[in-house]
Amino acid sequence: PRPEDAFGSYPVVLNARGMWSLEQLDQAVADKAQEVGMPVKELHIVPNNRTVARVPTWGTGIMRDQAAQILLEAAEGNDKISLYWEHKLLGIDFATRNLTFEIPDGSKKTVSAKRVVAADGNRSKVRRCCEENVDDFSVEADAWGFQLRFMNSAGTPGQTAVDPAVHFVLGGKGYVCQQPNGIWSISLRVLPESDEDFLTANEMTEERIKKLQEYTEKYA
Repeated sequence: PRPEDAFGSYPVVLNARGMWSLEQLDQAVADKAQEVGMPVKELHIVPNNRTVARVPTWGTGIMRDQAAQILLEAAEGNDKISLYWEHKLLGIDFATRNLTFEIPDGSKKTVSAKRVVAADGNRSKVRRCCEENVDDFSVEADAWGFQLRFMNSAGTPGQTAVDPAVHFVLGGKGYVCQQPNGIWSISLRVLPESDEDFLTANEMTEERIKKLQEYTEKYA
């Protein structure tokens, strides 16, 4: 279904190149992103809770879902673009240029297309279809090598010691920044094969919570 809650993801930064891309679509799209987001002016490198570098930067901090919502609304306002929700791609017949979708009632729908743009993410069904059916088409996927766990905190109301326009890189441990709604986001790097279970586990215990608090205070 069409997304309605555009604030359920994680923060990203639109840098100069990202903002330029939005401007190529429409200046109004870029302006909306800056209006919804918040300025980012510096990166502080803070390994082991000690600042070792301050790097001037330029960007707009925005939630990933907010950026996607702005693009969606721009597409909906373009009479040359048609949107079809809840169509799950099942396969592609490359000889006939037909795509088969499953729709909400369980039936199948076939669409003919001259050109298909595979903008369906890192688990792309289009890419898998190409791998299975297109000669000399191959894919090499490099794993990130780590995972991220996100936490949110309201912080201390009225505090002025930490500038929201500064983002913090915690060495190799994670990243801290403020979201456009004023909530602070803490993303911690996780190595599933070697980190302790208070970082990797899916179930909380009092002991894991305590260790996580100590770890966050130490590094963030």
